[in-house]
Amino acid sequence: MLLSGSAQRQKSWACEHCKNYLTTKDINVCKTCYWAYPEQFEHIATKQERRVDLTFNGNDIELYEELKKKAIKNNSSIQEELKKMIK
Repeated sequence: MLLSGSAQRQKSWACEHCKNYLTTKDINVCKTCYWAYPEQFEHIATKQERRVDLTFNGNDIELYEELKKKAIKNNSSIQEELKKMIK
């Protein structure tokens, strides 16, 4: 997967601070990481996390703005509002 400059920096930082990179350097751990295979992964830099990157563009920007207003109204984050919608 091609990464933006910003995402590439996130990946670099995550890998540089990864427990596996700093100690064991097990390639099999890397092969199950989000940064190696974002379509199918078991962890993010050895941490049990899941990640979704979502971009709003064009007409979808209106959806983002509605979500942002809802988050402000509820004194929460956009991420928290999205999780509420899924539950």
